[in-house]
Amino acid sequence: MKYLIVTLFFLLLVASEETWRHQPDVQSSVPVITWVTDNNPARSEQVRLFQDWVAKIGAPPCKLVLDVGNTDDTKKIIQSVSGVGSDVMDVSGRLAYFHAIGFLADVTDAAKELHYDLSHTYPAVVPDICVRNAEGEERQYLFPCNVWSTMGIVNCGALKQFHQPIPDYRWTLEQFEELGKAFVDAANVPGTRDHYYSPDPDLGSLRASMGVAEFDETQTHCTLDDPRYAQAMKLIQRWREMHIIPSKADEASFTTGGGDTYGGPGGYLFNMGRYAVLWSGRHLVIQFRLDDIGRAARGEPPLELAVVEPPNGGFPCTNIGSRAAGVYQASKHLRLAEYFQAFLASDAYNLQILRDGDAMPPDPKWANTEEYLHPAEDPARGIYKQTEWNYHGPFAKAALEIAVGNSYSPFVLNAVADREDGTARDLFLESGQLTAEEAVHRAQQRINEEIQRTLSENPSLQPEYDALCQQQKQIDDLKAAGKKVPLRLIIDPYRRAYMKAQGMTE
Repeated sequence: MKYLIVTLFFLLLVASEETWRHQPDVQSSVPVITWVTDNNPARSEQVRLFQDWVAKIGAPPCKLVLDVGNTDDTKKIIQSVSGVGSDVMDVSGRLAYFHAIGFLADVTDAAKELHYDLSHTYPAVVPDICVRNAEGEERQYLFPCNVWSTMGIVNCGALKQFHQPIPDYRWTLEQFEELGKAFVDAANVPGTRDHYYSPDPDLGSLRASMGVAEFDETQTHCTLDDPRYAQAMKLIQRWREMHIIPSKADEASFTTGGGDTYGGPGGYLFNMGRYAVLWSGRHLVIQFRLDDIGRAARGEPPLELAVVEPPNGGFPCTNIGSRAAGVYQASKHLRLAEYFQAFLASDAYNLQILRDGDAMPPDPKWANTEEYLHPAEDPARGIYKQTEWNYHGPFAKAALEIAVGNSYSPFVLNAVADREDGTARDLFLESGQLTAEEAVHRAQQRINEEIQRTLSENPSLQPEYDALCQQQKQIDDLKAAGKKVPLRLIIDPYRRAYMKAQGMTE
């Protein structure tokens, strides 16, 4: 028995040594930083560009290694709290949650020093890369790998086929309904309804365009119990009944060949002309270029595209977001990880994003270049003037002019708020268990209950909450008196944008 134990001991010792030898840092003569990101073909090119950039600027030599097997948020959290997190990790819409756990590094000072601070990206994306501390200061934790804003991508060929007009760049909800009804009436032969004007518009953006905010000005209370939100839900229901947009049952019945395409079934149906408008971001140009190569091989003309704003209910707006990179606070190579974030603001990286079409470059200055607005014709890559020259500019224009940053209350996780909001919507739109008015009331009530639960579980937040409630009372008193509200008092990004547009701020 003792010989077996000794043998097992030496086998484990040998295995441990081999494991150690295969660690990236052991195999490399320079420090290795790992980047948890998706398995996009462009990543290998970005790794090469980073290595060239490091050498060019004279930064400390290092090696960047991709980790595409740990992109799940749960894995990031478990590894990070266990002390073995990756040096850099992609974060999309989860900053508040990750920050609450406490494993992301505050890079505010490094960003200023290495020139990737907030002046190098879109102002509306700040809520996705910064956390507001108790003193009201925005502290930076992330920098965008890319930025997206949702717009209406128009298949002009599909509209022309059925003698329908192309919508104006800025249009109303009433115009959307009118044009959508005309298209489906013209495109669907009697007894069929395989053509729809568009998929479901984003209900969050729809209600925002009607003046509905998720939170009050200080993000201390949810404010979704608004008749205009109920009206937005009823519009979605009405448009489904008119077959302007498909119901969930309709979508389940679709037979498409688009499961493997970048745009999924929606992109496939758009390419086939069964959707006239698709709600998405600039990144779909990657798939459209592939589609145009296939069209050319079949002797068909390229897609004719236009881009328009989402239809609005009085307040033109759209959403914005980013895939951003954060630094692991306990990284052995913290400074090198900060250099990687700086690389995301570099000319080399922004040019690569610009040319590949992977959403918008992190730095908006690149979205005003001739190469971005009018890419050179290259049929081998599926790039045609008539396809893209009207395509790219509107996304950047919207990101800078009408995009509204996401609302993240520090007193409720956005994932929890989204869950309660989504459940309430489904109880009206999908199951019909609630009226629209009951659904919006339920959403507000449940989210406010979650805010109170957060405060009871985290008493340290109570002083900040109480102070903001006093600030909210000051705002409410000014509004009740018909006076303008100082912009400095308004924290919520949607409220700031909407009230400013309505002339309610000073």
